[in-house]
Amino acid sequence: MELAADLTTLRAVSQDVAALHGDISEEWSTITKRAEDLFGVSWSGTAANSYEEPWAHCCEGVDHVLNGLATMGQLLLSAAQTYGESDTSGAKVIESSSTYMPLRLP
Repeated sequence: MELAADLTTLRAVSQDVAALHGDISEEWSTITKRAEDLFGVSWSGTAANSYEEPWAHCCEGVDHVLNGLATMGQLLLSAAQTYGESDTSGAKVIESSSTYMPLRLP
């Protein structure tokens, strides 16, 4: 079984994930501000109380998504760095080997 990784693609996807994290975070801040402006501290009673728990679940869910994206982006970047270092290290070992002979292809 062969494992291949395109380091440029890994880095690009890591940046895409970071950008998505930023976009969702900004949009969530806007939604949160609107909700606070709409409901604020002046809204109370049974109807207000009925939204408290679902809103808390929604906030928790967004936090999980944002944490997951942050972790995924970091892991993708770390994988690209690790694979790159491993390739470089392996190439140096081969080049320094006494039996190394570069191919001379036409």
